[in-house]
Amino acid sequence: MLHRHNRVMLSTRPCEVRTMQDTESSITLKEAIQTISDNFIQEARRSPALLSDMAAMEKYMAESYSGRVFAELLQNADDCHSTKVGVYQKGNDLFFANNGRPFNREDITAICRSGASSKKRGQGIGYRGVGFKSSTHISDEIIIWSNGVSFSFSKSYCAHVLNSAEKDVPTVRIPFYVDSVDGDIYNFISELNNKGYTTVFVFVDAKMEEFISELESTKNDYFIFLNNILQCDISTSQVVRKFSAERIMLNENETFYVDNNTQENWHIYKSKSCSVAIKQIERDYIPCASTDATYHCYLPTLDKTPFALKINADFSTDPSRKHITVDKITGDAIESVAKLLACLCKDALTQHRSFGAQLFTLLSAQSSFSKTSQLLISNLKEYISETGIALQNDRKILLSQYKTFPNWLEPSEIMFLRSKCAYIKKVSLPEAVYKQYDGVDTFIASYSKNKFELKDFEELLEQDEQVLKTMPDTYCKILARIVREEKSHSAVYHTFSNQTKNLPACISNVSKADSRISTVLQETLSNSEAKWLSERTGLKLPEKETPKVELPLTKTTVVSKRPIVSKWRSAEQQAVQIEEFLGNKAIDVSKKNIGYDIESTTSSGEKRYIEVKSLQKDSSTFAITNNEYTSAHQLGDEYYICLIFEGKAIYIQNPLKNLSFEKRIRQWEWICEEYSGEEIELM
Repeated sequence: MLHRHNRVMLSTRPCEVRTMQDTESSITLKEAIQTISDNFIQEARRSPALLSDMAAMEKYMAESYSGRVFAELLQNADDCHSTKVGVYQKGNDLFFANNGRPFNREDITAICRSGASSKKRGQGIGYRGVGFKSSTHISDEIIIWSNGVSFSFSKSYCAHVLNSAEKDVPTVRIPFYVDSVDGDIYNFISELNNKGYTTVFVFVDAKMEEFISELESTKNDYFIFLNNILQCDISTSQVVRKFSAERIMLNENETFYVDNNTQENWHIYKSKSCSVAIKQIERDYIPCASTDATYHCYLPTLDKTPFALKINADFSTDPSRKHITVDKITGDAIESVAKLLACLCKDALTQHRSFGAQLFTLLSAQSSFSKTSQLLISNLKEYISETGIALQNDRKILLSQYKTFPNWLEPSEIMFLRSKCAYIKKVSLPEAVYKQYDGVDTFIASYSKNKFELKDFEELLEQDEQVLKTMPDTYCKILARIVREEKSHSAVYHTFSNQTKNLPACISNVSKADSRISTVLQETLSNSEAKWLSERTGLKLPEKETPKVELPLTKTTVVSKRPIVSKWRSAEQQAVQIEEFLGNKAIDVSKKNIGYDIESTTSSGEKRYIEVKSLQKDSSTFAITNNEYTSAHQLGDEYYICLIFEGKAIYIQNPLKNLSFEKRIRQWEWICEEYSGEEIELM
């Protein structure tokens, strides 16, 4: 029996009318279509209630997968090894074409059934066997041309054959062999076939609005983690776009994905079960935009990763594939991602890989706190903490055993201690690691709870007179910290801790040194702290004179023309004091590692984002990291660099615009040797 429906000739019997060019395989496929159709028609007539249930389930699936039709078509095309896909509109009809492996009998059976896909989980993208049913959201009649044969899924024709109401029959269940199609569809399929497409889906009288919305939201990152697709052409009445990319294989575990339209590069690292993609400019890693930092299940979900990079694995998702669901499979996938990231970190630390500094910066800034991200962070801490590293003396330890410095020491002071003090050297990484990786301590501090304690510093001060001779200010700073902590301990517990057994020896060193050391220590300690120290060790420090302030006869408020900053505070804390002197509200955000140290708001509500650099003298150069460079680029005039010297500070607004930087390969930093700006004298 032949039935003309819309613009196709459908048949429930074998027919000699040929579409395109018949081959032996296409004739076999025709017979397969007819057999499958006959079997499903008989089954439907025996179980009309079951068919009605299928129709209801199909409607639910179509609604659940709404907004993911294009994504489902993409993943199916990728699974059949397509390298090119195309979306085209002709009148009210929508065409989706790919150049992958053509349909065979097993494919037709699988597409008709629910959950009957032959694809194994982990071997391809799709595996549920239900995704194609989402396409019924945009059309009730779908023609598929492949392998020289056309067949159709049609809700109205299926209802006619079964003498049922349309609401009681699904669209994608019974395939009908297509004797022929009208000239417009036939001609365009022929045109697509001549362009190298091997399979074409035709959505007759398509509901375009939602599908167009999906096409408009399609971005380059749709294709990053696909296995095969490199080209996508879209040509509809409202959207005309072309996506083109290259995958450059470096080895079995690394790939460069290059978007030919935007020239965006992504470096992809892979394991057997997952991959991560990090954005690159030239040879530098940079944080990707927050909108791009998403989890992918081959195609992007809407869930954000905790770091400014992309993560792909075989996660479990909700039916729409928009959100990850946390189950055993997702847990295993998250664990594999954590292992991969930990391996990259170990590689950077042990092999001194060039990407290390930027990788540590990326992994030090967490931006998503979802259940999935928290699970990843937890796994990552476990694996990185158990990573083996080598110290300067080649002694092997776990990263969790590495000793980190307290934040009251300046980076320059830490650098000195590491390079000059034998006590510190023996528990430090090779010097080259610190030179190459800016902020490696900040990164490791997130994964190691082992820190230098007061007793360590006392041993350091007693054993290494080099500190006293070369950096007396730092010596006194450490000693003052020990005194301050011990004084607090004795006030609370009415006894001294066991950590100060070497304090007398440290004080003896001070007594033997020149008078400047005592003066520095006196300036550092308060009168009460100096008195406590004298009672404990016998060291006599003169009391500080309390400055006398003569009040004017009038009620005029006296305002200093210079900000008063605490000499022994960190450069960031000094910058906060300067900002407050200027009438601004400022907070120190340096520990967040977000590309600047201070967030400040002026009295008029203007924002100032300030990166602080501590310099010894005017002729000193300073460097900014790639993270700081990115922030300066994004924030423009709201971004400042504050150079802190002894006695003054220099503010430089929009440094990328107003200064000249030179990129040096050694540390991948941006170096500035000449600068000028608004100077503020300090007291």
